[in-house]
Amino acid sequence: MTRELRRFLRVASGFIALNVMLFMAAELWLRRHAADHFLADRNLRASIAKFELRARSVDVLFLGDSMAHFGIDPNAIPLPGLQLHNFAFPGEPPATTYYKVNYYLERGDLTHLQLAVVHLNYYSLTDDNRAGLNTDYDYSRFYDYWDIAKHQEPRQTLLAVLGQSTLFRLHTDFVGQIQFRSLDAEPEPSAAGFGVRQDFVPSADVERQTLEDLNSRLDEPHLRIRIGAVENYRRLVNLFRDRGIKVVFLQLPTLAVVRANDRMAPDLLNAVLERRTVRIIEHLFPGLPTINTADAGVAWRAEDFADATHLNQVGARILGERLAAELPVVLNP
Repeated sequence: MTRELRRFLRVASGFIALNVMLFMAAELWLRRHAADHFLADRNLRASIAKFELRARSVDVLFLGDSMAHFGIDPNAIPLPGLQLHNFAFPGEPPATTYYKVNYYLERGDLTHLQLAVVHLNYYSLTDDNRAGLNTDYDYSRFYDYWDIAKHQEPRQTLLAVLGQSTLFRLHTDFVGQIQFRSLDAEPEPSAAGFGVRQDFVPSADVERQTLEDLNSRLDEPHLRIRIGAVENYRRLVNLFRDRGIKVVFLQLPTLAVVRANDRMAPDLLNAVLERRTVRIIEHLFPGLPTINTADAGVAWRAEDFADATHLNQVGARILGERLAAELPVVLNP
């Protein structure tokens, strides 16, 4: 080995060692402080902690993504004698929900659970992100990596493994995730898991957000069902059914519903009312009940929404009244 080669190897080794040390220092700092300075991690931890306080007494569990997290307030659903909890979280696809719930079922929690209410809409079946796992937030404690390797695509398995690193998870939206306590955009979930949103959409923005929502729904890529998403929903449904727990799908409204009674053409109206999704559910999950609140027959107003796809606190109260009427029918058919 020449002197030049030995020198090169020493320099290269020192460079690699320095970068490894910097990576480890950054990773350790982030693991320690993510709950303080990164909104997603802090609110996810809060959602998990508040669920664990009630896990052994929950009768009805709500699951899904941000539409459910910000739309379903268990305290606004008057069902005496039953404990309801919202365990949905923004950006959570069905595969992640499966591993999260399975973790608690396997360790003996949810002993009182009678009904799982799973949010599902058109995006849930057609969006590429819904066919995989959430690897942007810290779900690593729930993920069974051998099972993921068997049931998910190789890329998803790799991302799930890499997702154990806080530094890796935050690199995709580092700036967007930084929310110091004095600048928090979202409060922590309530004791029942509800993500409160009190604002509403200014009337000037209704038309724009409605059209954006409809255009994205009617784009050709969004018309294709993602088989991976369907299979993940099947696994989630079977997870409950195998334990004798009832399951119901829930469709939630979007701002587009506000215009459904107005001047939409019939082909747009079909997309808005999620009628395709109802037929898809009936075909793919025969006999599984569905509660459809994405219906123009309900008097939804723009003031009930925080943005194009999420209800605010006012809308959550209206939804709660609807669910109070629908859920007993599912629980006691």
